[in-house]
Amino acid sequence: MHRNLNPRSAAIIAIVLLATLALLAMGSAADMEFDDWRIRSPVQYSDENITVSGQLTIEHIGSLQLNRCNLTFTGGMPEEQRVLLYVGSLMLDDSNIIAENGGKISVEGRIEIIGESTVEHMDIWVGSRGSIAFRDADVTLTGSYTSAIDNDPVELQLGGSATFVDSNVSLEVAFISSTGTFTFTRSSIESSHDYGWPYLPSKEHLRFDGGTVSLVDSDFHSLYTGIRSGADLSVRDCTFNGSDLQIHAPQWLKDLGAWVDGCTFTNSDLGISLEDSQYETKTVDVLIEDVTIDRGRLVLDLQEAYKGSIVIDGASIKDYSGYGVVVKASGINGELVLES
Repeated sequence: MHRNLNPRSAAIIAIVLLATLALLAMGSAADMEFDDWRIRSPVQYSDENITVSGQLTIEHIGSLQLNRCNLTFTGGMPEEQRVLLYVGSLMLDDSNIIAENGGKISVEGRIEIIGESTVEHMDIWVGSRGSIAFRDADVTLTGSYTSAIDNDPVELQLGGSATFVDSNVSLEVAFISSTGTFTFTRSSIESSHDYGWPYLPSKEHLRFDGGTVSLVDSDFHSLYTGIRSGADLSVRDCTFNGSDLQIHAPQWLKDLGAWVDGCTFTNSDLGISLEDSQYETKTVDVLIEDVTIDRGRLVLDLQEAYKGSIVIDGASIKDYSGYGVVVKASGINGELVLES
């Protein structure tokens, strides 16, 4: 026997069906696809999978905020610019950027990264007018590695400013270099996944070729190719584990300044090196205070005569099987002071 639905029941069923169809439609629209994507006004997306086959450009007053999103670039080549950030901003909040075939992000605006985020197979270049900030972030920079001759490391290159606060950075076949302003506070950086992979062994995981650098109350772990600085360097209350710190003046650098205070080095060397420029005396102002070196060395490789001073005031060196202090000098016009 068939029973006819009353009008009220029929209306309720119709509403439920419409709601179900709406939810299905929303689910199918969760994946977004663009060829070239140009943003000129504030845009925000949450919980989306976004695919771009061309180029993402953010300009004028444009901004893009991604919350819990995956932004994937398909096609292209490793040397291609896939993201152009002229004067606008890009924020990643628990979001990932992935380039299937590699690519570059060019920044003259501002990038901010918070939460747990990944940048995979994309170099980031921050120009002199650009900035990048990591705040309360857990960030992984990931390149690709197959063998010693078949690999494509990711590099974060900084010509503008970079700020890291209360953040953790993992380098997986990746490097960071800076000639701008670099501030690293209550944060950590490590590359433990890279151990034993012999790619670009002459290139430091963290390299400062100029500008100013401040490292405060932070940890550096398993940076097996080390940290090299020719910048105006300030390091306070930091720990280095399996991560050598080399304060270095290459041939072309005339002035070298650094202050290292209250730091601990474990299985790590602390070094000061001056390359011979063959024509000019360097001006040096380096102060090392109250450092502890456990199973490491203090190495002074002074190939160039210098004026100014290198002062080691309070260094505890222990549990190293060889010479804990190594000094090689070709000429000292300035002052070299070693105090316990």
